[in-house]
Amino acid sequence: LFPDGVTRYIELKAGASLSPEQRDFRDMAKPHGVWALCRSVEEVEATLRGWGARLRNHPFQRTEEAA
Repeated sequence: LFPDGVTRYIELKAGASLSPEQRDFRDMAKPHGVWALCRSVEEVEATLRGWGARLRNHPFQRTEEAA
């Protein structure tokens, strides 16, 4: 639930296609702007930021120096 009161959904997939049930949910949610398909953690972060989420750093987050 976001500060604007809207619940949003992210489908995180690693290469596999969506199941019929996942496609049905996507087709219901996407027109309302509350669904996104992401293929990496970086895409999840970008999507959340695009939706206006304020993310915190966590102890396991990679930094440029560690990469």
